[in-house]
Amino acid sequence: ILGQGYVEYRTIARQTISISAYVEDIFQARIAAYRYRNTLDPIFRQSVIDNVDEVLRDTDFLARFNTTPDRLRDVERLIELSAQYQDSFVEMAEKLEAAQVINDVFNIRTANFKAAVNDLFTTTLPRGNPASIAAAGRALQSSIEAIVQSKQYLTTQDPADLALFGDLYDSFTRNFNRFAALNGQDSIAVKIEALQGDLGSGPINCLDAGLSS
Repeated sequence: ILGQGYVEYRTIARQTISISAYVEDIFQARIAAYRYRNTLDPIFRQSVIDNVDEVLRDTDFLARFNTTPDRLRDVERLIELSAQYQDSFVEMAEKLEAAQVINDVFNIRTANFKAAVNDLFTTTLPRGNPASIAAAGRALQSSIEAIVQSKQYLTTQDPADLALFGDLYDSFTRNFNRFAALNGQDSIAVKIEALQGDLGSGPINCLDAGLSS
């Protein structure tokens, strides 16, 4: 009887140590996942995978529960959930990283786009033509509104925000075309022509080449 009691005690002790190690690995994985979401640092991404792998690759983990079928079923379920957690995390990480690439391209494109429109405006001011200045100002203002709204759409992915962006971009296009019509015969026409090349490719391409690829 004493021998059997010792065996049971040793079994329970080993199982307790295994569960404690499992909890520690998953806890560390969750902390790394939280840090990854805040930073997108690949070190934290790998830390999540490594900690969950420690659970999935521990062949002795299940073996320690072979003599207790009820506990074994629970542990098998824990391992299954851990694998699902890892798969879901990797899928989320891939989406976040892809979104970050798009966002980086977007920021570059919109900065260049805004700078080009602003350059047209500042080039127009010294000429003192009230109609041209007013048209350039409207084009600049409407371009800023379209850019702000496009960032709103990237954040929300709401079709209503996309529709509003389309309306604002159309407004900018109209204002820009009016400005171009007033300045088609002088040196500023070269800058206008460069911007028109982007306009011809449509609003998403113009503001963010990454979104259309």
